[in-house]
Amino acid sequence: MAQIRSIQALRAGAALLVTLGHLEHEAASLPSASASGFAPILVDLTGAGVDLFFVISGFVMVYASHDLFARPQAARLFLTRRIARIVPIYWLVTSLFLVVMAGSHVLSSAAPTFGEIVKSYLFIPYLPQGGDMMQPVYKLGWTLNYEMFFYVVFTGTLVLPQRAAVAAIAAAFSALVALGLWLAPAPGVLAFWSHPIVLEFVLGAVVALAYRDGLRFPPVAAGGLLLAGLCGFAATTLLGLDAHGLLRPLLWGLPAALIFVGSVLSLARLPSWPVVGWLVGLGDASYAIYLLHPLIVRGLRVGFDKTHASDVLSPWVFIALGLTLVVPLAMIVHRGIERPLTRRLSRLFGVRPTHLEAPPRLLDADATAR
Repeated sequence: MAQIRSIQALRAGAALLVTLGHLEHEAASLPSASASGFAPILVDLTGAGVDLFFVISGFVMVYASHDLFARPQAARLFLTRRIARIVPIYWLVTSLFLVVMAGSHVLSSAAPTFGEIVKSYLFIPYLPQGGDMMQPVYKLGWTLNYEMFFYVVFTGTLVLPQRAAVAAIAAAFSALVALGLWLAPAPGVLAFWSHPIVLEFVLGAVVALAYRDGLRFPPVAAGGLLLAGLCGFAATTLLGLDAHGLLRPLLWGLPAALIFVGSVLSLARLPSWPVVGWLVGLGDASYAIYLLHPLIVRGLRVGFDKTHASDVLSPWVFIALGLTLVVPLAMIVHRGIERPLTRRLSRLFGVRPTHLEAPPRLLDADATAR
């Protein structure tokens, strides 16, 4: 299905975009960077890959849960599927990060408290000691804290029919954002959960309804939406606007949604370019790419410093080598660890893992995943 292949390509593109941003940030601090006049390319904009992920997540949760709405056991089935999909590999990476932190000095992060470690594993937002942003032990996990919050809210709406559930999610997140703005600064975790970025999940959920209704755009219109999204990103960059604050859903979320709509709700098929096919194939491993790349980038930097390559090699060599390492290593982890863990945990929970190509069927309480 062309539209679903588009989602896979966008997933891979978003993961690689975030990876590129972190590689450029690291490359900019190499000793050779100043000598060579290294200038990162759109380094700030690479963070918009997260916003594209959130839009995709909102779509996928509604689309893949199509036959769960207003059905018995829907909440249990949905939440256990998400736990089986998201938690194992994230806990493994977090644990690996803690082991590396404890056994070496190659990480710049301060040692976390026991309470901070527990909250990190349970996806509970907190402000680290001396920090200015709510992040778990493995800093990249702040996005997973939003994802899990969205899943919990979504689970609560599954007692409703699909349209009513999406409306309830939109109303709940809108009210939460309004409350956060009214109380600003909102206290504790409310400041995190009420950030307007949560509205990006709503954008994806609404697109899922349109997709289910059969809405499709002709190639010219879809291309116009894609172009509008790209222009939105370009305008943010050219005008020097700060997309990390309260306007993030407007400055990055909306362009990401336009690109997503132009790709998914298009009557046109994806071009048969090799790079497109490669991205589609890489889509399944996008979660592994996203989670693993900070460790790989940091390891590469340590290797460059110890061999003095950071003094002589171009930062672009560092970036190219980083991308070359991240992709195959993430694929190995995805196929050898992530997928087997997901299958086994799904079997333990008595659910079948979901797939975009075939929305999940409700299983009996004692059903066994295949």
